Amino acid sequence: MPDDTVTVPGARPDTNQTEADELKRRIRAYNTARSYDENARKQYAIDRSYAAGTFDPRWAVDANLIGSYVDILVAYIYARDPAVRIRPTEAAVKAQPRDRQDFAKTLQIVVTRLWHKARLKRCMKKAVRSGYSIGIGWFKGDVYIDTQEDPVIVQKLNDVKDNLERIRVLREELETGSNEDKEQDQIETELRDTMAGLEANVEILMRKAFVIDFVRAENMTVALNVGDIDDYLDADWIAIDIFIQKDELKERFKRLTDEDVRNAKTYYQTTPTDYSKLHGKQELKAADASQFTAGDQPSGGVMTDGDGKNIEFAKVVEIHSRRDNMIRTAIDGLDKWAKEPYAPRYGTSRFYPFFKVDMFQVDGERHPQSLCWRLSKLQDEYASARSNFRATRERMIPGVIVNGTKIDKTAMKLVRDGVGGEYIVIEPTDPEADLNKCFAAKPLPNIDWRIFQTDPIIGDMEKISGVQEAQQTSHTIKKAATQAEIEQSGFTTRTTAQRDGVEDTLKDFAEYTAELALQCLTYEEVQKMAGALAFWPEELPLEDVTALMDIEIEAGSTGRPNTAVEREAWARVLPLLMELMGTITEARRMGDESTAEALTELIRETLTREGDRIDVERFIPDLNLPTGDPTLAGPGAPAPGPAAPAPGGGGGRGVPAPGPGQTPAPGAQADPLAARPGRRAA
Repeated sequence: MPDDTVTVPGARPDTNQTEADELKRRIRAYNTARSYDENARKQYAIDRSYAAGTFDPRWAVDANLIGSYVDILVAYIYARDPAVRIRPTEAAVKAQPRDRQDFAKTLQIVVTRLWHKARLKRCMKKAVRSGYSIGIGWFKGDVYIDTQEDPVIVQKLNDVKDNLERIRVLREELETGSNEDKEQDQIETELRDTMAGLEANVEILMRKAFVIDFVRAENMTVALNVGDIDDYLDADWIAIDIFIQKDELKERFKRLTDEDVRNAKTYYQTTPTDYSKLHGKQELKAADASQFTAGDQPSGGVMTDGDGKNIEFAKVVEIHSRRDNMIRTAIDGLDKWAKEPYAPRYGTSRFYPFFKVDMFQVDGERHPQSLCWRLSKLQDEYASARSNFRATRERMIPGVIVNGTKIDKTAMKLVRDGVGGEYIVIEPTDPEADLNKCFAAKPLPNIDWRIFQTDPIIGDMEKISGVQEAQQTSHTIKKAATQAEIEQSGFTTRTTAQRDGVEDTLKDFAEYTAELALQCLTYEEVQKMAGALAFWPEELPLEDVTALMDIEIEAGSTGRPNTAVEREAWARVLPLLMELMGTITEARRMGDESTAEALTELIRETLTREGDRIDVERFIPDLNLPTGDPTLAGPGAPAPGPAAPAPGGGGGRGVPAPGPGQTPAPGAQADPLAARPGRRAA
């Protein structure tokens, strides 16, 4: 077993034997998977040292080309947050066009805002960098609800309870009329004021936030029922290791006792590597990939507090089981769960909240390869060539050979210390000696530059990584414009394939975010993000999200913008849009919806062939929109009148779909969005 497996002690007198047996069974499967993947974690440690340029510090010259390539590729693959595009499916548009369009736009705004507030870019850059450095990058998304009861909140909770009792008394007075000193309208006003204060206090007690966290690869363990990590969604379980300070365990897990905290296995966080103390090739193992080390008496190099005492951590293993939709929490060294097994607060179609990024999958291998592994031998060869060249140059420092039988040490000191153009008087041991024959230049070896040539090595590294000289801003070799264009085209092709993998992950993440948002966000919360005209069907079944909406990531939207190419493409598309926009508007005005839809599809197809996925609907006037902007109306302003219904039975903005007990228009399909609470602003 590897050093980082979890131990479960023998049963104690107060142990729940059923719980202990279940925990042992789960931990046994976890340890088996950890042991199976031990070599992969060892490679993580080696790959990270290559990415940092510290694997073998003995080289006289160690230009970290691998780290440079990783930096360049990350900058090109993920330069900005993706553009989320959510559109109604074709069947959904035909059923209720306006409601579907409004829901799609609202959902798109909500997903984008949640990602922005959760700082997706910072997390995704780490995940992409990890994908290049060690082969795989993991991140986790979830809804965080803060219900921590600090003294201030506890006091507010007491106030809430007092207000509840006051509401009960006021309601009795209102119903029985026992309070003769107060008018009924005064009691109603006081009741409403008390309720408003109560709701304000309750809102303080609970805060919701969508969080995105990067997860180090060595802290993830996937069940062995899947042979390829790429199939992790089909795994029976996935475990994540979390390290928590031992003095915080009881606060985080109410089931634990002081004895449990003492019995938990102790881990220490290692300090950053002191590269100045590395003098030879590193012999790394799987445990070196982790930031934490186990042991009762660490030898040194661990994090300490202000008093010099080692800070103790416990290893918490959170096991997400897809087979029974439960999450279990174990602590290394304990024979009971840290908390009662529980189901996720919000269910999703994928169950697992984990997402992965990888770049170089290999058929038949469980783990993907890393760029560091692919370039490591070439990096060593480059360092060897450059180091030998440096040693050769140092041996070629010019010098003077002196005939020691003719010139004594005193005379040599005068010669050696002489400066400028002064006259140096020496007395050779042989007064008749010819000084021209007493001194001679040190012979220097001839250098064969072909031996130290690194161009073939650089060429191979560029072919493997896809990074060309243009991205490195170096000009060692002059190239024709055609050759440079070919290389740039090759780089674009390679990075596009890698970016597609990242965007596929983000597409899954967008669907996952949408499912969570529909469950945990209220209509009022959505209004703050998307505006007063937001359309938000609360309590919509999860299966309807993907059935009604096509959620995509705009191709290439995460990469570094190519302004010149985008400007050229827009110049080609703009005349087409200008020409057809009027034609489509006129067709819709005449009621010829089939022609308008056909021309719209023509624009979409043209843009698709241009490699662009612009939302065409943004540029075509919608005749169903009411005149004026309701969002600009002041308090008390009348709502806009109902608009003419769109062809196909869909209502315009502000016109609700058929409610409960109402019959939809002839030919209209059943509307899953109908009669959902909190659909529009009042």
